[in-house]
Amino acid sequence: MERGDGGPSETTVRGKTVYRAKKYVGLVDGTDDEGKPVRRPKYVTGQGGTKQAAKKNLAKNLASHYRLAEEECLLPRSARVLTLASYYVDTWLPAAIASERYKTSDGLNVSRRRMEMHVLPALGSVSLRDLTPAEVKEFIEVTLPTKGLGAHTVTGIRETLSAVLADAIAEGRIMRHPMERIRWRSRAPRRAVDAPRGIIEAIRAETAGTQEEARWMLGLLLATRPGETLGLKWSAVEGVLDDRPPLLTVRRQLKWGAAEHAPVCKRNVNRKGWTCGKSSANCTLWSDGAAGGQGRLYLEESTKNSRIRFIPLTEPLIALLREQRDRQDTWRSADAAAWDAWERERPDLADLVFTMRNGRPRRQQVDSAALAAILTRLRKNGISAKFPPHDTRHIALTHMARDGVPFALVQQIAGHLESATTEMYIHLQAEDARDALDRVGATAAQTYRDLQPSRIAALRLEKERKAKESRAAEEEAYATWLAERNGSDGTVHFDPRTDAHPPLPRWLANWVPDDVRDALDQPGMKPESIALFANGILTLDEVARVAPLGVTDAAVARQALDDGIPDEYIRVTLG
Repeated sequence: MERGDGGPSETTVRGKTVYRAKKYVGLVDGTDDEGKPVRRPKYVTGQGGTKQAAKKNLAKNLASHYRLAEEECLLPRSARVLTLASYYVDTWLPAAIASERYKTSDGLNVSRRRMEMHVLPALGSVSLRDLTPAEVKEFIEVTLPTKGLGAHTVTGIRETLSAVLADAIAEGRIMRHPMERIRWRSRAPRRAVDAPRGIIEAIRAETAGTQEEARWMLGLLLATRPGETLGLKWSAVEGVLDDRPPLLTVRRQLKWGAAEHAPVCKRNVNRKGWTCGKSSANCTLWSDGAAGGQGRLYLEESTKNSRIRFIPLTEPLIALLREQRDRQDTWRSADAAAWDAWERERPDLADLVFTMRNGRPRRQQVDSAALAAILTRLRKNGISAKFPPHDTRHIALTHMARDGVPFALVQQIAGHLESATTEMYIHLQAEDARDALDRVGATAAQTYRDLQPSRIAALRLEKERKAKESRAAEEEAYATWLAERNGSDGTVHFDPRTDAHPPLPRWLANWVPDDVRDALDQPGMKPESIALFANGILTLDEVARVAPLGVTDAAVARQALDDGIPDEYIRVTLG
């Protein structure tokens, strides 16, 4: 029978002897086998291979127990049994809908899909305070990838769950964030865009003279988002139909509002299906006359990050937009009744730049299908590319970076709040670096070729001036040296063993004292042999004797000469 005073006792686990320390910490509420409430003793244990290890682990577990008990007391009683699903449905979601946290409906809808399709079915029934880092880590890194979700989707789900739990902490629902100390295995890989070089020119050639040309050149040259392009109104286009400076104002986007369940329609307890038993488009719990269950197109008067962008228009885009306006006028003349009926029905969706032939908005499904058809035709012509409409934004920003547009300007055109976001849209490759260096080299070469004769002449004159000044300084230094050593007999008194070497100018580099010149003229003497004389150990006559023998060390030669060693021995041993 194990004790409960914290003292270690010996026991056997899987055939091995271990020590276990056990400490009684009080009574806890529970139920017996029949479901009746009972109070049982609560023990905290610590186990180890030695008594000291068991006591150490017991102390660690006791500290954790008391910390959790303290946090338990700080939590309200309702929060101790609050599940993740209950908190999300009853508290977090209504607060998110009513707040301004999500600047667009897109952001909130994405968060709802992540929570309701992935998180709640797996973790919704878990109590908030019982949610452990191990459970979250297994869900994110094992469960979600097993479902076939991509790395970017998994990362988005992780960030949404982390935000929900952070709100729970701020509201006092839990005391600790179960994800704050998790070390994730890897980050989401950078997204690749399947778009070969020259794809912009290929798409324009394939769509020349049609609405598709204006539509895709706008996205491929100005990096507008698909919703922003389809939600563009003629009132936001300046300098195309009037004499104002050409400017495009990006301030809204065309969206599709999905059908919704009635407010009284709730998720089933198992998080599968709704109480109406039908899809949102066919929900039967809406009151008579309510249109909430029907999806509809609408213009959202803000961009994705609520930033209004002003982008100058170039001449090619001005011409394409004028052609588009003429094209719409032709469509209106051919079917004026349909255009007028639509404008009366939905005046908020009138005056769009890109429409169908009957004046109705061009929905994103039509937009995607049109791009897919264009890329299919290009593949038949040998140009392989496959990407959705949003990737035209990636291609446009990458094209700007390749053309040397400053990064800050690229970020401004894109409308990104953070530079890191812009970096994710720019997909430069090795050949881009090579082309950039080639352009730098070509620019440098052209600059050199473009130097005016007057500048070349000025550089030459400056070089000649510096050469004359240098020669004059050398002559002056040498003249001073000669004046200090000229004797009354007109000879220069100079001993290289005791005197400083003369500051010989380059134009007198061949000058040497007469006695040295005479020594060099002796048979077998080499110019490098003068080094034996310059250190003052040997005379010129002695140098003339030992230099032909190959001697290079003057001190050793001095000793050999003083000892009277024969020349042949000096040649063999010292040479």
